[in-house]
Amino acid sequence: LWFLLESRRGPDYLFATSAALLLRTLGYPTRVCLGYYAAPEHFDPETDHTPVRVTDLHTWPEVQLRDGHWLVVEPTPGYGVLA
Repeated sequence: LWFLLESRRGPDYLFATSAALLLRTLGYPTRVCLGYYAAPEHFDPETDHTPVRVTDLHTWPEVQLRDGHWLVVEPTPGYGVLA
């Protein structure tokens, strides 16, 4: 509660788990995922790759749609949903 109402700052896992809990409270099937964030600004056009480092570890929630697919939700400030 302190995180949501007062600090509003913290690591990505706090944003992800808080969003997942709120979505579940609203009745949406939700899961919390852990993986790496390939930041678009790190894309190297010469190699056609985006390097991913250990520091790019990221947590985000996903909501299950009626058709069974999972929709990425990105509540953490500074991160965008990648194509």
